[in-house]
Amino acid sequence: MTRVNGPGGFDFLAYVSASSLAEAYDRVKPTLVGPFVRGLRPRKVPAAARYVSREVGDDSLVVFPAQGRSGYAMRITLLEGARSWDEMGAALEALAEVAGALADTGVATHVEITRLRGGNLSPAPPLGVNRAHLLSASDADIAGCYLDPQVFRSAWSQVEVRGGLTLYLRAFYAIGNVDFLAVTLHHQLRLARAARPGTVRYHAPSLTAAEEAFLEESPRKLTGVGYHPDTRTYEFAGFLPEGEDLDPRDLFEAWDLASRKRVVDVRGNELPVDRVHAVFPDRRSAEWVRPLLEPIGVVVLYPDDSGADVPA
Repeated sequence: MTRVNGPGGFDFLAYVSASSLAEAYDRVKPTLVGPFVRGLRPRKVPAAARYVSREVGDDSLVVFPAQGRSGYAMRITLLEGARSWDEMGAALEALAEVAGALADTGVATHVEITRLRGGNLSPAPPLGVNRAHLLSASDADIAGCYLDPQVFRSAWSQVEVRGGLTLYLRAFYAIGNVDFLAVTLHHQLRLARAARPGTVRYHAPSLTAAEEAFLEESPRKLTGVGYHPDTRTYEFAGFLPEGEDLDPRDLFEAWDLASRKRVVDVRGNELPVDRVHAVFPDRRSAEWVRPLLEPIGVVVLYPDDSGADVPA
């Protein structure tokens, strides 16, 4: 029986050069024939390098030409299936050892391990961090995506220099989705604040029931106040206790409304929206949320000493 509160599985991805493909496969084989992987039968790498083993049993290993890069991508997918979380944790550790071995020998130009389920929330900061347990990133990669690279580095519990790659690792003990979200959510919002303009993506969240329940433990920070037809403005009222942050559901709702430029009234009529405002009661909270809301088209306001709403 599939446990929807588990990770669903793990994806291991490594980019390797064409000349290093056979060596990379040799490094991977000990894990594929070990106790963590079911259904794969390692064999000689085909000359065409289209695949090594595809959708055999629960797990798969696929090799295909890398998109936008030279060489090949090697993807190992380990599905949760009937595995216990202890077994999934052992599989995650085994994949991390493979990543380290490929980095140590200089075979891989990039490695990452992501979970198939859990952590699929907006905002999605650059470098694909939301679902990642491990990824490699150069200083240039990080500086190209983040105004403050230290914020990126602080989102990881461990940093290892292996060969020519720097590996960032975190939350290997957090196999359940709620456990993973509890570790990563705070960093996710900090990363979105520190990201360079235009690099953060927004999308409809895909949450498990347990993740929904986890988020429901904290109240929403944006409340829809209403639509002003004279200015075609939709307004949110914001409230942010000190030390807390916006809820990812708040961000998605605001982004969705600002992107669609439509709101549906109680009669089901679609009304045009030219502006979206979020009014907070004080300057502190308004300035804190502005880096998250302003890039998605929401004007953040707070009352000045005269009581007039002014931009943060």
